[in-house]
Amino acid sequence: MRLDIKILIISLVFFLFSLTQDAYSTIDSSGYIKSANSFYLLLVGWIGAIMGEGGAAICWVANPLIFIAWVFYRKNLKISLISAVFSLVFSLLFLFFKEVIVSEAPTFLKIIELKLGYWLWVLSIVIFTIGILVVFLKNNTVKSKS
Repeated sequence: MRLDIKILIISLVFFLFSLTQDAYSTIDSSGYIKSANSFYLLLVGWIGAIMGEGGAAICWVANPLIFIAWVFYRKNLKISLISAVFSLVFSLLFLFFKEVIVSEAPTFLKIIELKLGYWLWVLSIVIFTIGILVVFLKNNTVKSKS
């Protein structure tokens, strides 16, 4: 199997597995701890990002960016690489937020733990970004030698 196909498959597997896990845990003022399911966040996270709720919601943009990167992987390597790099940046931005919005009120809850779903999501993007960079550099090296 070709390297480019392996990279795509591995990235997709990690992404899909991340959706079966919790992404993070929050705690409210009464001490109630709640974990956020990654699949649920994928489905509704766009609302916060589009509504301009700010904060951690902007990190959801990493999802359409990685989808674009996957789609353009075989069609336009440059667009795919740029999209993957921006996806990685947005996914890592989440590390800098201490709270997330949980309602349109708006209500914010403190993040107390990043869980496996978040790390698998980021890993899927890291794998793809590094993999596509290797393929991109390999292709450009071959072209420059010809």
